[in-house]
Amino acid sequence: MEEKVKYALGTRVRKTKGASWQGTVVGHYSTTLTPDGVCVESEREPGSVQIYPVAALEEISSEPVGRSIQRTDDATADFATALQIFRKDGRLDSVSPFHCEHDVLTVMADPANFTEAEIKDLDELGFDVGDEFDDDCFSSFRFGSA
Repeated sequence: MEEKVKYALGTRVRKTKGASWQGTVVGHYSTTLTPDGVCVESEREPGSVQIYPVAALEEISSEPVGRSIQRTDDATADFATALQIFRKDGRLDSVSPFHCEHDVLTVMADPANFTEAEIKDLDELGFDVGDEFDDDCFSSFRFGSA
């Protein structure tokens, strides 16, 4: 018999006391000391997960999360934000992650390993899926040579 969980996968929650943590429930766990626990992925640090007993959390707005990243006039900050997305879960080639020529910066990361929301965020920051040769990477004229 399957037990009913308090917070379903995808539920937005936050800690009610102590250090702050807010994000989306991405898993459940049970131990001797914590029979009803959840894994929460941070909204501020994608890929970072903490585990908590359900009693330490409260549900917040059920509106879709969508990280709503917006492009700024600060290319350095936008590049740093994009790099955090590319580096999540080791999806970026750690030996030769970039190639730049003819005003195009190519990022050696397979778009198939990214969520639709992440691809949307990368597009907002100036990275397109694929380049003129293949679709297994991202490319940007914004961050290429000038």
